Amino acid sequence: MHPKWSKGIHLNLDNKKIVFDPNSTKTVGDVTAISHAHSDHVSGVTNRSLKITTSSTKKIFETRSRRTLRNVKTLKYGVKQEIGDNITISLHDSGHVLGSSQFKITCDGKTLVYTGDINCVDTFTLKAAEQLESDILIIESTYGAPGWIFPPRSQTVAEILHWIVEQIKTGNLPVFKVYSLGKAQEIIGILNNFTHVPIVVDDVTFKVNEVHNENGFNLTYLQLDSEEGREILHSGECVCVVSSVRKIPSYDKRIRVASATGWALHFSKGVSFCLSSHADFNQLLNYVLESGAKKVYTVYGHDKQFANVLKKKYKIAAAPLRFISQRDLKEFPQVS
Repeated sequence: MHPKWSKGIHLNLDNKKIVFDPNSTKTVGDVTAISHAHSDHVSGVTNRSLKITTSSTKKIFETRSRRTLRNVKTLKYGVKQEIGDNITISLHDSGHVLGSSQFKITCDGKTLVYTGDINCVDTFTLKAAEQLESDILIIESTYGAPGWIFPPRSQTVAEILHWIVEQIKTGNLPVFKVYSLGKAQEIIGILNNFTHVPIVVDDVTFKVNEVHNENGFNLTYLQLDSEEGREILHSGECVCVVSSVRKIPSYDKRIRVASATGWALHFSKGVSFCLSSHADFNQLLNYVLESGAKKVYTVYGHDKQFANVLKKKYKIAAAPLRFISQRDLKEFPQVS
């Protein structure tokens, strides 16, 4: 079970090639495993191979991209699926966004887990990731450096609510420019839980919200382009939530824009709140230690730094997957 990185994560098992989250349409395997529907994890998805994902990820992908995914096997969390002789795959909640998955692969008595993007604490819309045990672990390391330890979520939520109240009191329109999948729903969930302030959303966020409500969420919001949405917007006493790639709606009063991201802990431009859908350094470290993995491959973000911490401080065989060579792989201990 030696994974490699080449415009996606590749795993060859008994002549079966599995590709996790390809970011090039030239990256094709026998099975494509899609962890979630954020664009940086589905940009290489085509209809040329069997795809395995959750039904929610499939629906959100099709809603955002206006493409129909064919040859798809959707699985519920925890259900095992045979994908080859003596090879099974199962999906497990990663706590990142609706439908996001970790993948557990078993073959010849060994277990490999790919976490995908992972969040290990409860949010206002999702439960924390399921902790999985593995022999080999591929873990995302977006915030895998010791300086990235987030404040308590309750503290950040209090800061967000205070800022919103101050903007509305002074006649400003508070606008959040955030990811239409994940962050937008948490902002809306926070406002629904703690305020009665109306929320208007752009068309992309509206469509993604509808998928959430179809899956048992109870988010309350208005579409920006609807008659009621426009009336509420121009009344001034509301919050506007728009996709980070969309233009801010025109408005006859002052607009104040905020973002919500883990990067705000150290890098902020304008008003930015430290609200992340990724695990921070401590969460990542705890996940690795609880997994019992004998080999750890780090991917994305601070992958080099995280691998170095695991090797030097915890004596775990770890390496950043993007930079590891075949020679390096041979030096890893065998997993029995």
